[in-house]
Amino acid sequence: MKNWNHEQGNHLKHLLKQHRPGKSIRSVAAEAGINHSNLSRVLRGELNPSENMLKSLASIGIPIPVNSSEPTANMAWLNFEGESCPAWQFTITKIMHIYETEHLPTD
Repeated sequence: MKNWNHEQGNHLKHLLKQHRPGKSIRSVAAEAGINHSNLSRVLRGELNPSENMLKSLASIGIPIPVNSSEPTANMAWLNFEGESCPAWQFTITKIMHIYETEHLPTD
């Protein structure tokens, strides 16, 4: 990853405000399971985010831009590895609803 700077930190801060309005840095970090001090330093542009930090933020639904040589890979995908992931819960709920309304007989 190239060096992280203040502009990238501000962009990430904007994404956090957009996707977790009203939440503090500490609460977003706790939700993602990352260190709040490191997240604060990343947002100020003082520290490069680790790959694990970016994956953790993506797993709670924060779209994280990534540097990639592939032109189509400009966003990190959501991590669907855990049932606590909001995107995973939404997907399963929708799939089950569609299945139940189309395939199960009604009384």
